[in-house]
Amino acid sequence: MRSTTPSITDLPPSPGDEERSRTRQYLIVMAIRLACMFIAIAIAALAPGWWIVIPIAGAVFLPLFAVVAANAPRVVRGTVERPGPRELPGSAGTGGPSDPAGGRDDAAGR
Repeated sequence: MRSTTPSITDLPPSPGDEERSRTRQYLIVMAIRLACMFIAIAIAALAPGWWIVIPIAGAVFLPLFAVVAANAPRVVRGTVERPGPRELPGSAGTGGPSDPAGGRDDAAGR
């Protein structure tokens, strides 16, 4: 059986990198929304018609999609192996300083 060694590229992005990515994605969508608003105003002023509905719909519904996309969980490429529980010295009934019973189950049997 062959064991795989964990790689640094298997780790998920850091919280700071993930936040910057989400912020950039959100700002791009909001810039598109702003463009839709300007296009709707231009169409209304220059050539009013039924097609004004398209940029208005973009300006109305893009914030919803932007928030959902920014808050969607990211797909992790691999799983991160976490260490098991730590066992402190003397905690397994060995009679160490953290075990006043000296390894016995009850302290009354001294």
